[in-house]
This record gives sequence, C-alpha cells and structure tokens, in this order.
Amino acid sequence: MFIQIPWFLFRLWKGKKGIRRNGSGWVKKAESLCKYEDVISKLTSMKEQRVKEFLANLISFNNTYRVNASRSVNIRRIANDLKHNRNLRLSEFIIKSTLKLKINDDFEVNSKKLLAEQGVYPVIEREIFDETAPDIVIAKVINTYMGDEQTTDIQYINGELFRGEDLYKNGRIYSIDEIHTELIEYHNQLILLFESLQKVMDEHVELNPQYKNINLKSTSYNMDQFFKSSTN
Repeated sequence: MFIQIPWFLFRLWKGKKGIRRNGSGWVKKAESLCKYEDVISKLTSMKEQRVKEFLANLISFNNTYRVNASRSVNIRRIANDLKHNRNLRLSEFIIKSTLKLKINDDFEVNSKKLLAEQGVYPVIEREIFDETAPDIVIAKVINTYMGDEQTTDIQYINGELFRGEDLYKNGRIYSIDEIHTELIEYHNQLILLFESLQKVMDEHVELNPQYKNINLKSTSYNMDQFFKSSTN
C-alpha cells in the first residue's frame, strides 16, 4: 500500500513499457511493475515538502523494520519463520536436557557425552498404528537426541516425512517479550508512516470518504498477567 498509492497517485508508472492508461488490464500491469526502488527513485525528484517527509519516513521504516540484518527481532523475519517453519522457537518453552539410557541395569549412556566423545547420538523409533486397525502400522516417530537438542521426525508408510529438524534449521530463538515489544513498536511506526502518507493524499485527493477524519492512536498491552508468576 505504501508504495502502490504514490505509484498510482503520481502516475509513477508512466514510461513503463506495455502500460497504456485505460487499456485492457492496464491497472494490473502497472501494479505488477510497482517496485520499491522505482518508487523511491521517482519520489526523490519531487519537491513537495509532504512528499519529502513521507519519503524519509518510508525509507527509515523499510531500513529499520523490513531489511535490517542487525536487528535480531523483526516482523519480516518472524513472518518468514512462521510461513516456512509453521512454528517459532520461544526461549520460555525451551528446556535443555540430556538423555540418559541404562542398558542391562549396569551400562549408562549419556547423550551429550556420547556425542562429544564419539560423534554419535541415540535415535529411538516408535510405531504409530491405525486407530481403526490396531495391527496396521501407518508411521514411525523418530526421536533424535543430539547434545542439548531433541528433534522428532514422523515417517509415514506412504513416504511422507515431517522433519523435526526443520524447526531448528534457522537457529533463531525468540522470547515472548521481544516479539511483543517489536509488535508494539512496528504497529506505532506503521501508524506514523500511514499518517505521513495521508497528508500527501490530502493535497491531491479532493474527496476520499474512506479516509476522512481518521484518528489512529498508538497503543500498548501488558501481557505480564499471562506469562509471569504472581509469586517470587
């Protein structure tokens, strides 16, 4: 929205090959060619003060919250982890553990020591049976204990494999407080960016019922009652 509105408002798509205003499918074509870099380049040449302010806010927002390798927690990275891994690793729910196996009551295997000294690790497999046909195996649950990490894979008889290690491949561990703080900050800065864009639109759009008299307010929410104990 923040790049498409100025892209169409100021007709920044002009000069792009294959776009003829009011031609068949011209809006879709123009939309598909809308790129952040092109919008920034064209807005940079504009002299209006409100456009300059919006441009500065847009660049700052993009560099801080979208493309920022030095920011350990950002919304884009969280969204990508959820999209690709369908999961987030939260420090509050990670408990370091060591598997110990006792064989024949006299030989004990320590998984961390085994990995460090011999480069091997225990793997335990269990079968999953069909609920309606208890004699039929439909999958295997494979628990792998490698040092401090435990992964659980599910190997179905039909060939499907759900790999537990996919949850750990990026190595990112978040805390609930970090995510909550980032969400609040992102939300507040997004509102400021929208307000600066709205000021640009106000000078060029005479009547816009959808955005008339909008009043957006920053907010915060205390989640301590859900995650912190009331006793010391």
